[in-house]
Amino acid sequence: MWSKFFHIFRQRKANAAYYRSVGILLLFVAVGAVWVLLSGVRLLSPSGGIYDEGAGTSNVNMRIRGDAFVQFDFNTKPARAFKGSVLEDMTVAEALEQAAFAGNISLSWRPVPTIDGIADGTDGKYWAFYRNDKKLTEPISSISVEPGDELFARFE
Repeated sequence: MWSKFFHIFRQRKANAAYYRSVGILLLFVAVGAVWVLLSGVRLLSPSGGIYDEGAGTSNVNMRIRGDAFVQFDFNTKPARAFKGSVLEDMTVAEALEQAAFAGNISLSWRPVPTIDGIADGTDGKYWAFYRNDKKLTEPISSISVEPGDELFARFE
């Protein structure tokens, strides 16, 4: 039975088209495997948005309390807006991370806040965070989000 399957390797003449096809197939399998591994690493990393960077706890099993609105105003390109679920004990930083993850926007807090490639201090402007049109002066990782809140990240 197995001899029928492995007869390909016993051929005396090399069939160039066959080996080219096998090579292309192996290339696609390798690229797919790398893509799957990198996707898994991004989802499980602290900057991927699923975990709270400060405490290292997972938000996956928390209860949804309502919705909130999040908008990123880049001041150099069109703003992006999102509406999503508010989880128990969710902070402004976590809500921004979730919106960035959903919108495929890169977000990093270290060494300085950088949203979609625009870092604090670029051209003398800085990221300012607002909750219901009130500018936040406390760390956004300590301010909780309530259902119905409107959160803004503005580069000004």
